Amino acid sequence: MSAHSAELGGPPTIQGYGTKGQDTEILLRKSISSFNGDHGMGITLRWDAEEDHFVFVAPHSLTRSLIDEILGFGKYHGYYPHIKGTNPAGHFTVELKQYPAINTTKKTHCQHLIPTTAFTVSLVPLRSIFLIHGPGGRAAGEREKTALNSVFLQGAKQNGARFGSYGDGINQFTLEDLMSGFRTFHLNRICNSPTLIVIQCHGEIRNEAFCIKLGTKFQPVQELFTALSTCIGGDFPITVFLTSCFANRAASSLKYLPQGSVLLALSNNEQLQSDMDAWVDTLRNHWPTDSSSMDLLVVYLLRCLRHRHKPLLASAEGSFDPYEALLRNFGCEITIQAIQYIERRYGTPGNILDVAKKIASLGSIRQEYVITAAEVGTAMVIAMHISGFIKEDRMTL
Repeated sequence: MSAHSAELGGPPTIQGYGTKGQDTEILLRKSISSFNGDHGMGITLRWDAEEDHFVFVAPHSLTRSLIDEILGFGKYHGYYPHIKGTNPAGHFTVELKQYPAINTTKKTHCQHLIPTTAFTVSLVPLRSIFLIHGPGGRAAGEREKTALNSVFLQGAKQNGARFGSYGDGINQFTLEDLMSGFRTFHLNRICNSPTLIVIQCHGEIRNEAFCIKLGTKFQPVQELFTALSTCIGGDFPITVFLTSCFANRAASSLKYLPQGSVLLALSNNEQLQSDMDAWVDTLRNHWPTDSSSMDLLVVYLLRCLRHRHKPLLASAEGSFDPYEALLRNFGCEITIQAIQYIERRYGTPGNILDVAKKIASLGSIRQEYVITAAEVGTAMVIAMHISGFIKEDRMTL
């Protein structure tokens, strides 16, 4: 997790395919304009006639993940810019990729995108909550750990749930240390109670594997998942709520968790601490009655997410991408009863109807940026509801 992604190092320019004046330039300029508008950054584009390519010029160095986010803003005529690779100089090359065709015929409901039983464990009211705090450095240290512990302890009391935690957000620890603390907590659990494990630690991609930092170095997340499974037992499903940067990449390691477990990952990109701080502040005042793990994710999307980071819900049976669901639900409608349910349960601001009208009016994924970065979290929740993933009567399937 980073305090702000722009502070990280990396190559300051990227080069793009295409001849000046063609679609590549239009895409890149559109990308930069949109990104600068949302983030207040002064990135510009110049044409290098001698080298025959476009170059991004930034006031500071850029990471590949930040470049990915910039490129994500460039949508034009059904194409989007995509990082193809790096050259020996460390510059990123860009190619144009075409969107797959998506049926956006006006409709009032959409089909489930995955087996609905896959996420049952994350929809049941919580009775057991355990927090893991890795050393967070400047991004998430003792203050953030204390705030998160405080709000989850308060929420656990409201839920009638047990609460435990390990790590202080500063000091390093080993898996053996962690499992010693977790084992005691797990042995004293309420029999077969739904267990949520919230993991707050740094995440990075190393050698194509998603790694987290608990001790002096990053280690593959599968090592933590394997240790949890050994401690818990293979037939006791849990929900893992992962707040790290690039948390979505942990989905490939789900097989190491107990059978039936679910991963709720907050981001495909560098997670901003400001969004996490907003989540903690919101839950302090708006902890939903009998909260499930899914409720906590919905609160984050509705009230806290202010960037185009994409969460992921995954189980061994399949995965659910709320942003993909949003794109596939352009042109769909949500009932006023559903809107009222969301507002009532989550105490949300009164912009749900406006966002729902936008979704219903859109006819192509080329229009996705009509929905602003501040609205995209709400839009994803609406899409989850339209697709039948969550229902009004209760957060159950």
